[in-house]
Amino acid sequence: MHSSLHKSSKGFTLIEVIVSVFVFLIVMTAVTNTFTNGFSSYKNTKIAQKNLEDVQFAMNLIAKELRTSTIVAPASNDTVQTIRFYDYSQSSCLEYEINSLSKELKVTKKPIATPSTPAVDCGGGSLGTAKSLVKVGSASGALLTGNFRVTPSVAGATAGKVTIALQIQESGTQVARIQTSVSLRDYGVSF
Repeated sequence: MHSSLHKSSKGFTLIEVIVSVFVFLIVMTAVTNTFTNGFSSYKNTKIAQKNLEDVQFAMNLIAKELRTSTIVAPASNDTVQTIRFYDYSQSSCLEYEINSLSKELKVTKKPIATPSTPAVDCGGGSLGTAKSLVKVGSASGALLTGNFRVTPSVAGATAGKVTIALQIQESGTQVARIQTSVSLRDYGVSF
């Protein structure tokens, strides 16, 4: 009779099962949060890298075009968001604009078959419809700011120089500043 009262039970009690499931859920929640944060950081870093690469490409393109150009506007030493010049290698008037509101770098190009004077050919009026050369991702919350610092060529004295400074700010934390200076060869001005 006594042997039936002292039966040994095999298995887990309800309390043990509930505690083990609770511990498992806590561990899995922590692991899931870690992976989610890691993937989110990776995605944001890739977006920031792409924006920076796009801006560097645009800056190199502008610098290449400026080397064989005559500055049309601004005509004096100035720091501006828009620059207009005549590029002798392309026989074209070009205008670049850094637009902080739309977060983009725009270009307008107008071919000039036989230029007479760059200031006259490219001077006043519109060159046409601007195209977006670079637009930083609006989904990433990025900002694009910058300027052109222009020192025009002086005939018989000095070749001009343009410094392009751009800044990309990603999500308020990551800031990338890039800058380059270009000496103008200015084929239209004799020194």
